[in-house]
Amino acid sequence: MTDQRVGAAGGIVFVILSLAAGAILPKPPAADASASELGRYFGQHHDRIQTSGALAALAAVALLALVVSLAERLSEDRLASRLALAGGTVLVSLSILGALVQALVAQISSRISGDTLVLAFAVDEAAFYVAPAIAVIALMVAVARGASAAGLPTWIAAFALLIAAVGIVAGVGQLVTTSSAMSAFGFAGFVLTVVWVAAVSVVLLRLERTVRTVSPVGAAA
Repeated sequence: MTDQRVGAAGGIVFVILSLAAGAILPKPPAADASASELGRYFGQHHDRIQTSGALAALAAVALLALVVSLAERLSEDRLASRLALAGGTVLVSLSILGALVQALVAQISSRISGDTLVLAFAVDEAAFYVAPAIAVIALMVAVARGASAAGLPTWIAAFALLIAAVGIVAGVGQLVTTSSAMSAFGFAGFVLTVVWVAAVSVVLLRLERTVRTVSPVGAAA
């Protein structure tokens, strides 16, 4: 299996596991929810939150294969390649950390209360939602920069820039306000990223198929 196929496979696995994790995870409370609301949320959905966190962590690991494949494909533009690898690695690391924090908070929620539970939920929010939204920016900018030289479609680059813009708004916005609008931006960024990963995975598979089809002709010539 070629590097591009491995990367595409990783992207597809990421999409499947991310959608499963999102479907299992119950709607989280508002960022300014009270301790009693948080207690009910974690108490009623304990197992679902932990399962979702485990799936999200596995999805992030799968995403690493796509990140490495993209960095290799962008190698003609050294800055883009290095930025993609660095940004993607940070994104994967923060996503795994966020998933683990989310599962851990659900695990210990029955043993904490009051301000401690509010603080734990704030850390969960920052690690699981805010940090990845900011980290995705570098990966998307790198792909947008090097897409042309890498033979990737222009719309993939434009889509990446859109996600980067949403990431800036969602990431920074959620740091400075608890507005539900910023949470909606964060969710939109997640959905767009999943769709983008699926699209890139399909594009890589098509490019690989094209190369495999053309290669014998070139060899015969």
